[in-house]
Amino acid sequence: MRRVLWVVVVVLVAAAFVLWRWERPARVLTKADVDRYVAAIDAGATLPEPEKRDLLARFRAWGEADDGKPVFMLNLMRYRAALRPLPGIRDASATPRDANAYYESVAFPLLLRRGAYPLFAGEPAGVPVAGAPHTSVIHFDGAIDDWSRVLVVRYPDRRTFLEYVSDPAFLAVMPYKLAALEVSLVPLREEITVPDATWIVALLVVGATLLGGALVATRARAAVGKEAPHGHRLAS
Repeated sequence: MRRVLWVVVVVLVAAAFVLWRWERPARVLTKADVDRYVAAIDAGATLPEPEKRDLLARFRAWGEADDGKPVFMLNLMRYRAALRPLPGIRDASATPRDANAYYESVAFPLLLRRGAYPLFAGEPAGVPVAGAPHTSVIHFDGAIDDWSRVLVVRYPDRRTFLEYVSDPAFLAVMPYKLAALEVSLVPLREEITVPDATWIVALLVVGATLLGGALVATRARAAVGKEAPHGHRLAS
């Protein structure tokens, strides 16, 4: 009976993982789709003008050029010296680092619900030059150096990205990121990537679960054997 339960658990865990990462058929955005998403962002985003108009125009242009393929979004971020005043921020005395940490704590679960996820997130190791910490070993211009945080997020497609950024829960915390950081958000086309790990991870989950079940069963049999009367063999 225990083995049957373990098999059921393994199948459910593996199926849940595969379904979460399953690549849906290409859902190329129509103009009506883009109009709907942009209108939702317009209604929910608390940004000053002309910044808001520029953001909506860029989202619209990118959405209307949809090719239905996965998107790798590169976030290059630089912490501000202090929070930029924006509507929607409850604690204006928070540090930029704390404000961004709060944003990510809300935003990341919203990503995962849609099958999007961070491939990488981290802060620069630092390159000490002339006594000051920088981030690039090849310095061209201050505008492309001294990043504070880098994040790469994979989205199944552009529709998923627009669903995410038009979600009211996301729009409620977006000001925290924009107040805390200077951000460059760069959508990338896939050229060279590590092979998709969906099936590898699923097999590892199955293997680890089966191994765990086997170890538990072995220990249980050993414990029962120790308790059996001497000279008697328990029926299996």
